[in-house]
Amino acid sequence: MPSFRRNRIAQPRRGRSRPWYTARWYFPVLLVLVLGGATIGWAYQATWQGWNVRPDDAVAARDDALLRARAGKGPLRLPDRMGLAVAMAAAADLELVRQDARSNRFRDYRAAARLLDIARQVAELVDSAGTRIDAELVDAAGQAIQRAEPRVRDAVHAAELVRLTSQGRRRLEQARLALEESRVLHAAGRHAEAVERADEAVSLAGHARTAAVERVRRLADPEQRRAWRQEVEETIEWSRRNPGRGAIVVDKEARSLTVFVNGKSVVRLRAELGKAGMQPKRVAGDDATPEGRYRIVLMKGAGQSRYYKALALDYPNEADRRRFEDDKRTGRIRRNARMGGGIEIHGHGGKGRDWTHGCVAVTNEEMDDLFRRVGVGSPVTIVGSDGHGGTLTDLARPERRPNVREAQ
Repeated sequence: MPSFRRNRIAQPRRGRSRPWYTARWYFPVLLVLVLGGATIGWAYQATWQGWNVRPDDAVAARDDALLRARAGKGPLRLPDRMGLAVAMAAAADLELVRQDARSNRFRDYRAAARLLDIARQVAELVDSAGTRIDAELVDAAGQAIQRAEPRVRDAVHAAELVRLTSQGRRRLEQARLALEESRVLHAAGRHAEAVERADEAVSLAGHARTAAVERVRRLADPEQRRAWRQEVEETIEWSRRNPGRGAIVVDKEARSLTVFVNGKSVVRLRAELGKAGMQPKRVAGDDATPEGRYRIVLMKGAGQSRYYKALALDYPNEADRRRFEDDKRTGRIRRNARMGGGIEIHGHGGKGRDWTHGCVAVTNEEMDDLFRRVGVGSPVTIVGSDGHGGTLTDLARPERRPNVREAQ
């Protein structure tokens, strides 16, 4: 008889459940316990380590560093670094907002603190760089002004010796103004601008001085100097060959009038020239005192001259006319220019400056003495320089220009 127990399918027992400790419930519960414990442990560790404490001190330090950096010249010198500091500061602010929105125990300000620290360090770097650059600019401005001062003084001195053209006077005035502006800017802390203005003063002063040098360049010409020396020696020799008769030499560079008698200097006077100063006379109305060998053709006593007494010269003579025509032909003067005339040695001098329209002026007392020493026919030689050098000759020589360091 077949056994039906072997073919019976095992059925689960009804009314009974698996115990809680079976594998089906063990792993979920264990996972919950582990994760919960880790979370609670991290929260307590964060609290103990201070990760959830807002870094307000770091925020204040960052803001202070940014404020000092912006107040200085650093952002202008290091704009990229300043941009990095601002970007790090903005990223730190975003992280702070994100952490502030979380539950207190689960806040983590470590990333924000790092960003704040980076922003502070970069801002301090920008600030220190700006301070260092400012110190360098202060020194640079001081040195630039020290370089400019002797150059401007030299140009002013040259202009006092030589009558500049209108352009030369304008550049000299601009140089003086630029130097003064550089001092003001330096005192106001605008050192970079002070350097620029001081350098501009040096350039303008150089142009003004060059203009002055060009006006007396011929004084350094060896050939011209030899010609003047020869004219002076021939005039002295005339006085030696004509005993008792005086001969006059006017040295424009030295502003002197010397009377030679018997080949020897007997009197030396201060001479005042035409308003053009050292310039050679070329045309009528240029206020320049002519240069050349002349003779006294008329002696005007008191009441016969506007300037007390006068010794009229034979200007223009033949040499002057040849030079005038040559200047016309070469284009140095206008085709319709006139020569002019009426050059004298007269009184009313003693003003201490060049003021005539081309004549030579001395004081009235000196004119009385000249009337006793010279007469009609006496030679009067007017030269740019006596050939022995002088202040203007030194100015005209490039190799003799003052050294800036020595001037300081």
